[in-house]
Amino acid sequence: MESKLKKEAVKQYSKAFSDKICRQAFQQKGKLNGQDILTLTSIKQINLFVIKELFVHWKTEVERLKSPYFNYEAEEVKSALASFMDIVSQNILIDHSHLRPLLEKAVEDTLYLLLAPYDYYYLLLTHSDRSSWTVAELEEVLKYVRINRSLLERLVSRCHQESLPSISISRVSELFNHVFDQLNEPPEDTEPYIKQFNEQLPLNMEELFSNIVEPKSVAQPIQSPKQEETKSEENKDLNRRTLNDYLNKTDRSTLADIHQQRKIESLSRHISVNQKFMFIRELFNNEPEAFRQTVEQLDSQNSYAEAVNLIRRDLAQKYRWKMDSEEVLEFMELLSKRF
Repeated sequence: MESKLKKEAVKQYSKAFSDKICRQAFQQKGKLNGQDILTLTSIKQINLFVIKELFVHWKTEVERLKSPYFNYEAEEVKSALASFMDIVSQNILIDHSHLRPLLEKAVEDTLYLLLAPYDYYYLLLTHSDRSSWTVAELEEVLKYVRINRSLLERLVSRCHQESLPSISISRVSELFNHVFDQLNEPPEDTEPYIKQFNEQLPLNMEELFSNIVEPKSVAQPIQSPKQEETKSEENKDLNRRTLNDYLNKTDRSTLADIHQQRKIESLSRHISVNQKFMFIRELFNNEPEAFRQTVEQLDSQNSYAEAVNLIRRDLAQKYRWKMDSEEVLEFMELLSKRF
């Protein structure tokens, strides 16, 4: 079943994580400098995102300097401001109350970037107050990214090809989706980062994710207690379904009844972002190209039987799939809806 990060759960964890880090960091200091922030946690991405937020605030303050009496666009003025910025960056000094919200946001952003990179980048690029991006602005963001960096690197490269002074939000979104579809590099291995989070504060992955249950298309009749008991036993049997059950499935109408879903037209279009990263990591040995080619092959089959034969003949043995794993069963459920 498709999973999605729960916003409130991420927020709660980020607050608890930040509270612990701040207590430790300010135990013997009243304020932290730039070097303190760069080593604030063992997760460098969090530290960099804190610095990024500081410079976002700096740019906001610079914007306030614009005046009808002075030309802040003059090259000499811009050069002087850049020099001033270099000096300021070396003299960061921030107390607990001002660091705390920056750290909370940095932790949230890091979790999204690690566990749902598409969601993180898409929201960053499209859900903002701006109407366009410049390549320089995208490169500025890239300076602070260390996890799943290739997605943004590819986007910057594509934007360079556009050779435009600015790129509209809709165009950036279009380019990003194209980059995502063509990405041949595996997603970042989450385990080392999760271990680092756990060393500071236990991270319960089940609490962070929620299952997305699609609503039934038709109303279900009210069941008697006896029918409910029977239905419950049937559901338990379905939950124990293995890959072999799917491979040997011949009764398509019964399968359709089980899923209560209309047939999907394209497997590739109905695999969610989170599912794609999960399947690549868990089922395809971190090989995005192998995943993409397999989905294309399955989509091109003429029947469910042909698709199942392809899986039985090639995939299950090649990648040594665990027959009863949730990832395999979820992949097979999607395939069953394709035909």
